[in-house]
Amino acid sequence: MKPDFKYRTFISHKKTDEDGSETKDSLLAQQIHSMFTSRGVSSFLATDSVAKLGETEFMRVIDKALEEADVLIIVATSEKNLNSRWVRYEWESFGWYRRIRLRKQNIQL
Repeated sequence: MKPDFKYRTFISHKKTDEDGSETKDSLLAQQIHSMFTSRGVSSFLATDSVAKLGETEFMRVIDKALEEADVLIIVATSEKNLNSRWVRYEWESFGWYRRIRLRKQNIQL
């Protein structure tokens, strides 16, 4: 799965608990994604098919979607989930991409 267009939103969440069961965050993220999609808002939500790509390819797809997204939505029902590896990676990366985008806009003005 490769992003083919610019995403308006990127939905970040912790997908599974330590025991492998799906988190409440994941269910909420899916509902948000469905709501946006039904209203024509392009949003990125990592799916099982993306997760099966292997870490290097997964990170490339995630990075591209984060770079293109205008808005980051973090779904976290606990501090533990908020501080999970991928959620932290996504919010830190999104901030980095936003800073680069703002610098480019300032240079072009």
